[in-house]
Amino acid sequence: MIVGVIGGSGLYRMKGLEKVREVRVETPFGRPSDVYVRGILEGTEFVFLPRHGRGHRWLPTEVNFRANIFGMKKLGVERIISVSAVGSLREEIAPGDVVIPDQFIDRTTQRPSTFFGQGVVAHISMADPFCAVLCGGLVRAMKRLMEESNINLAISLHATTDEIRSQLMPVNRKYPLAELMDCCRSLPLPKRRRITFEYVVLRGINHSEEDARRLSKLLTGIRSKINLIPFNPHPGSSYRRPTAEEIAQFQNALQVRGHQVNIRDPRGNDIQAACGQLWTESETVQSSRSNVEHRTLDIALGE
Repeated sequence: MIVGVIGGSGLYRMKGLEKVREVRVETPFGRPSDVYVRGILEGTEFVFLPRHGRGHRWLPTEVNFRANIFGMKKLGVERIISVSAVGSLREEIAPGDVVIPDQFIDRTTQRPSTFFGQGVVAHISMADPFCAVLCGGLVRAMKRLMEESNINLAISLHATTDEIRSQLMPVNRKYPLAELMDCCRSLPLPKRRRITFEYVVLRGINHSEEDARRLSKLLTGIRSKINLIPFNPHPGSSYRRPTAEEIAQFQNALQVRGHQVNIRDPRGNDIQAACGQLWTESETVQSSRSNVEHRTLDIALGE
């Protein structure tokens, strides 16, 4: 398998490649952002391309995305890892942290957003936009990374049953709670290190006494701490924030079972900051689903 890597801002070359050579590719969509760099890394062939060009020559609206992808395909690339440098609206996601998404909202403007048109028509599902094969390799990479570095792992949980979690996080339909927890137990967690489980608290949905019991059972055998995140209400969402008393009761129900539990101070109400999005009251929220998940790192399980 040939793997493509598209580097975002600050990532203009790929370290560790051997047998490196540069390749120029012409495409029906024009010229790609730069020359492609081919090489071998630990026995796997990679093709690297800096999205903005070396020296960061292209603005986001100037990047020829179609040419970049077409060129990858022409060079035999079967899977692409796209790395982006982005800002964060969450305090616990700091500069240098790595976030693995499983869904996105396409807000493309000022450039073409499809390969089709002008007589070429196709219908492609976007229900699961990220590659299951690459996600399957994430667990193996995570284990190695934890053995060789000092990373802190945080996992978005948000529910104690597969039914509720699948509603909040569609990725759960592929990788249910039992598999996720088994994976967490198998990770080579260094001593004095804990896995953080992020848990957005939604009124009447996921903070009952039974939820506390199930959550405690799920975390059996895992050195962990729990971050309770009071939901920030925003226009277009049917979810509501529990009262401070209800959240404190849920925290206490977990603490008496021996868990370390923190409650994050609610922030961003005045600007309706929620779920990684910033809205003003005059804006209309349009989304195919209510995304309440605060993803730090959602482990996708594979063989």
